[in-house]
Amino acid sequence: MSAILDRDMAEKAVRITGMAFTGMLGENFLNRNALHVVVLDPTRCYGSNTFAQAILYEGSFGESRKKWERPFDEFARDKALISWRTGMDTHLVQQRFPHLYNEGDITFGGGVSRDGIVVGVSGRPMVF
Repeated sequence: MSAILDRDMAEKAVRITGMAFTGMLGENFLNRNALHVVVLDPTRCYGSNTFAQAILYEGSFGESRKKWERPFDEFARDKALISWRTGMDTHLVQQRFPHLYNEGDITFGGGVSRDGIVVGVSGRPMVF
C-alpha cells in the first residue's frame, strides 16, 4: 500500500465528493439518484494483482442500492478496471482508442488514471 495514499485518505476524498454529490442531489441539480466511487491502490499493478486486491476504497451516495436506476457500483468498478488496464481515462479509450476495449467492457466515460492513481465513478452526469 502507498505510504501516502492509504485507505483513510481515499475514504476522506470520496466522502468529500459524496458531500458535493449529496448537495447537488438536494438541489435537484442532477438527473441520477446515486453515485458510486472506486479508488484503486496505486501500488497494485495490473497483471500482478487481481482487481479485487487493487481496490483501496469504494463508497456510494444517494438512494439505497435497491432504488438505483442502474448498477452504478458495477459500472464504477468496470470503468476503474479499464483505466487500470490501459493507464488511460475511459473517455480517451472511448473516443480515441476503442481498439483497446476487451469483449464485454463498458463503453462509458467515468474512469480516470492520473499519475498511477485510478478512480472509477458512476452515477453522475457526463458534464461533471
